Amino acid sequence: ILPYLKGLYALNSGRNSDAVALFRQCENFLKPLLPALPIMHQVLDGNSSYCAIALARLGDLQGAREVASKARTRYRAFGAPRILDRLDRELGPE
Repeated sequence: ILPYLKGLYALNSGRNSDAVALFRQCENFLKPLLPALPIMHQVLDGNSSYCAIALARLGDLQGAREVASKARTRYRAFGAPRILDRLDRELGPE
């Protein structure tokens, strides 16, 4: 989880390349945990969303939209308007 927190700090500090690397490191750590801890999907969705924002800020909109796709679907299903609004602002509407 530490790479996730460091990624948030990097993203909010404008260090988008560092943020992408940290979010990807976090994803690699979390994916093996998903079968045993399904709640980690929520953390992974947040991780993917913020990674997508960093990618968009680096100019990779297509990559950003691909990374955020699954998270956006779950956010719509569970009702998370704040993060969906932020994704729409940063990546454009889906």
